[in-house]
Amino acid sequence: MAKYIFSDNGKKSGKADATVFMRNGVSRDWIYPNNTYSDLKQFQIECISFYSSQWQFLTQDEMILWQNYSYTHHDSFYNNIVVKGAQAFIGTNSNMALKFLNNSTIYFTSPNQRSRPFENITNLSTSIDSVNYLITCDTSLVLRDVALYTSDNLSPGVFKPRRCDFYFCTFIDLNSGSADVTSAMSTRLGTSPISGSKIFTRLIPFDRVSGTYATAFQVSSIVA
Repeated sequence: MAKYIFSDNGKKSGKADATVFMRNGVSRDWIYPNNTYSDLKQFQIECISFYSSQWQFLTQDEMILWQNYSYTHHDSFYNNIVVKGAQAFIGTNSNMALKFLNNSTIYFTSPNQRSRPFENITNLSTSIDSVNYLITCDTSLVLRDVALYTSDNLSPGVFKPRRCDFYFCTFIDLNSGSADVTSAMSTRLGTSPISGSKIFTRLIPFDRVSGTYATAFQVSSIVA
């Protein structure tokens, strides 16, 4: 393991040959990952495979529409990445497949714009103990499709969780302003909240008209 710093304050992250550069200025040897199997991971792999194969069956006019359409997400440095063309077709259809748990249907042959603005979650909070995991917030719009990501039990000293600390659980309905996600966390992670630990919650509103996500909202709570 070694530490590094660039004179131009450049950023570097990822694998280069047998070396992995991390955002904290540390490099380490690359080790072949021992990825565990999960139904969700297999589902996502099948999404990419299926929708990648379906791209070639679109008409030229449909491909041009996708090429002229774009949406953005961010990389590990939080730089905006523009997604367009085949990747946008695969991405939006895969998002819809995850929402409806059906990765054998073509949801979009041509792109749709977002149906409405929905970056409007305010006063987001969580109340967590060993048997309950409740999310509450204020919202002025109907939010029935919100992707829930939660961390496992982390140390109370953690204030900046890594992206890999979050696990997708399910889509929740926040139309009433609250949701009990105890069962969803237990099913996805196989664990329950542990008293004294810290759990981070990340919510991302989803628009089923366009198949894209809005701004992520994040909050943490100490388990009572």
